[in-house]
Amino acid sequence: MMQGDAFIPGLCTNYLLGVQKSFLSNNNANETRIFAHVRKSNFKLPALQSHPIVMVGAGTGIAPFRAFIQERARLAKMGREIGRTILFFGCRNEAEDFLYRDELREWENTPELNLSVVTAFSRPSDGKKIYVQDRVREHADEVSELVVDREANFYICGFVTMARGVSNVFGEELRARKGWNEDELRGFMEKQKRVQRWQQDVWGCDILQ
Repeated sequence: MMQGDAFIPGLCTNYLLGVQKSFLSNNNANETRIFAHVRKSNFKLPALQSHPIVMVGAGTGIAPFRAFIQERARLAKMGREIGRTILFFGCRNEAEDFLYRDELREWENTPELNLSVVTAFSRPSDGKKIYVQDRVREHADEVSELVVDREANFYICGFVTMARGVSNVFGEELRARKGWNEDELRGFMEKQKRVQRWQQDVWGCDILQ
């Protein structure tokens, strides 16, 4: 994106540069148009900044959560008390794909934000694959306590297969900790969605459906 004389990279920068290069080589033109559809997100922060939130995003799915943390950082500077905030973020490789790494680490080191950033890398240099649902399972004690006992908002953003994996893992952990049967778990999850404490913004095809 151009802002004055400055070039500001964003989530779509590499894609747009690739399209531009391909178009110019084929048409020898100076500019082109790319049609896009902008869809308003249904994601909303809780009305109270002291309310806990859990966010799970992979790849560009981090975008709305970065905005959430930015807003909470703004409120923290005003002296507001910020509720427990957990971000689970997954990408392929830490060195190449960790979007906003320095910014997130700076926020995590700000005590007033009460923030933990939990990462999962599916193509790490050491070869050990970790996915966000694995991290959710590792932190299931705190996450289940936040969601069930403290009514935290839970958000998922990314590919539908990732969202399904996270939902399945969280459901398994809730059943194990609460002793719920399948009907009790389903009733709880339906209520969470009905009162908008469980929100998803997902894309892609799920071959399991």
